Amino acid sequence: MSEFALQMQHITKAYREGFVAIHDANLEVRKGEIHGLLGENGAGKSTFVKLLSGVLPPDEGVILLEDKPYAVKTPAEAAQHGVFKLQKRSDLVPSLTVAENICLGKGEGFLFDKEQAVKTTQALINQFGIVLDPNQLAVRLNEEDALETELLKAVHQGVKLLIIDEPSSHISMAQVEYLFTMLRKLKDAGITILYVTNHEKEVMHICDRVTIMRDGTTQDPVEVAATTATELRRGITSERAIKPLLKSPFRPQDTVLKVRNLATYHTPGLTALTDINFSVREGEILAVLGNASSGTHTLCEAIAGLGHIVGGQIAVYDDDVTKDGVQGTRALGVSFLIAASHRTGVANTLSIQENLLPYQYSNPEYLNEGLLDNDKLAQEAQHLLEEYQIDYDDVNDLASTLSSASKQKLLFARECSNEPVLLIAYRPTAGTSGANASLLRQKLLELRREGTAILLVPTDAEEYRLLADSSLVLHQGRQTACCQGKPEQELLDQYISGELCMTREEMEAMCFE
Repeated sequence: MSEFALQMQHITKAYREGFVAIHDANLEVRKGEIHGLLGENGAGKSTFVKLLSGVLPPDEGVILLEDKPYAVKTPAEAAQHGVFKLQKRSDLVPSLTVAENICLGKGEGFLFDKEQAVKTTQALINQFGIVLDPNQLAVRLNEEDALETELLKAVHQGVKLLIIDEPSSHISMAQVEYLFTMLRKLKDAGITILYVTNHEKEVMHICDRVTIMRDGTTQDPVEVAATTATELRRGITSERAIKPLLKSPFRPQDTVLKVRNLATYHTPGLTALTDINFSVREGEILAVLGNASSGTHTLCEAIAGLGHIVGGQIAVYDDDVTKDGVQGTRALGVSFLIAASHRTGVANTLSIQENLLPYQYSNPEYLNEGLLDNDKLAQEAQHLLEEYQIDYDDVNDLASTLSSASKQKLLFARECSNEPVLLIAYRPTAGTSGANASLLRQKLLELRREGTAILLVPTDAEEYRLLADSSLVLHQGRQTACCQGKPEQELLDQYISGELCMTREEMEAMCFE
């Protein structure tokens, strides 16, 4: 028996003529280790994951799972071999309990023994030393509990290789830290983990060894203890230079967004907001901070016209948009980037150009004698694709052909090209790294210089440090701080945890009319 749980040898995969996603790549993962697969967006990591998950077959090469040939055609078949991928969207059935979600589907036959399922689940809970109620409905779980349930389900189903695919692109910084805690427990139980990411700091934090991918090829694996984050970044970075961010001093101007006494209805998966008050001025980036259950996402959706508001007022330049919905807020010049939201994201079944220019199709400037001026639309699409450095073959290709970083840049190009008066940016650089993240942050600063008010939920601590002019902190749906600038880290941590709260008078000083 070899020491490897997984061996991928001389793998090549081409999606279409002229586009080779992976060429002669290799990956070896030892049994019981956390192995990092590190590379920038577009390097080929997602294709590796699809090959392992049964979504795609390789064109060339051999895959061995515990020394045996591995060739699966569906994710369900992959699961039968013990290969599980942690999904970006929860697979839990909301109406079922934790125990039912974990135990259903594992050879129980036609009769499901709920009592035995609870006992089995409790044994798993005890084994991994976590706090979880087997009888709790999945719809009532917070983010951490849902994550635990997903992982325990994989353990119960007989996971041999667990694939974690770019978690920081769809969960918060706090959730990533909690995920690390759970992964260490799974490793201690002998489970092999493939951790796919574009963030070298995550690799340094959680992985034993790492394989670097760049331009569809792999390098020999290295021990994480024998390298540095700087060396890893140098290994994955493309030739495209990272330009330093240039941020001008903040000069207060007219108030664009006013939020007063905002309250939202509690819906499953979202934290209800209570008595939220703040303002954002022209040329200001107000960073909204909080943990996974703080309500930052709820706030962004409410202001964008996507939320269920039960009290208070939202105004843009004194126009009340509290009940206007998405169309009403957009009509006043509000754009939004809300990560991982199917309602505001990329439509994979439409072309790149159709995703890029949906608002121009009704713009009189793009009409010629009452008909769409296709040449002018194509020119505008070409201009934006070049400006945002989006990698593509043809503007008429489906958006599904784009990498995750190119999709995020497409969203930026679409939402920022309309000269918005207010931009709502929820974790705007999620799924990007290096030069791509730097480019998008530079675009936010360009909008700021042009006078756009920006409500920002930072993707990470670095983004907060680089971009924020002022800070709003939420804890369990209530604001605990609102101030100019950035508080000291110790103070900020206390605001985020709810241990400390500014007085109402101190926070109302940031409510400009």
